[in-house]
Amino acid sequence: MARCYCSRCLQAFGSFEDPRLCPRESCTSTRPEAGWPAFLSFADRIDERYRVEEILGAGGAGITYRCTDEIRGETVAVKVLHADRRSGVLANRLAIEGEVLELLNHPHVVPFRALNLYGDGHAYLVTRHMPGGSLDGFIRRHGPLSPDAGMRLGRQLALALDYVHAGGIVHRDLKPANVLLQTDDPGVLH
Repeated sequence: MARCYCSRCLQAFGSFEDPRLCPRESCTSTRPEAGWPAFLSFADRIDERYRVEEILGAGGAGITYRCTDEIRGETVAVKVLHADRRSGVLANRLAIEGEVLELLNHPHVVPFRALNLYGDGHAYLVTRHMPGGSLDGFIRRHGPLSPDAGMRLGRQLALALDYVHAGGIVHRDLKPANVLLQTDDPGVLH
């Protein structure tokens, strides 16, 4: 059975429940025209190439999965837009994000892999997976960074921003939740 969820409050529920409103009493968001967004299941495939391994996050725009790229043999992150978000502002933002990432080649910028916004399948952006997750999540799990680790990470962020700004690009949403780490090992970062 597929699991669906409300893209406003992120409450998950079974697909057999097809209410017109979110089942969470405090939300009451209306069901989108395309139906409630559903999570892909383990081992499902996106475009017959990306095998779903894990859900990394979900929000109003879409769901991000950790997947195996079966052609490259690489672990990737695939951000999939909800079906009802395939056009409009969110689709445009995803297109810009993909196009900008494709231009960037820097050791401290997450590498671009693919962008698909057309056709009948999923609309998605693929990047290399960063197994450390976000800086925000790391701090929640392990506590604050040591001063040395904070300086090393700050230097890497400054180098990445300098590179991006030199290309005429402004990040506009730099925050700990959007800083991705290559490792979750506290010994490396503390």
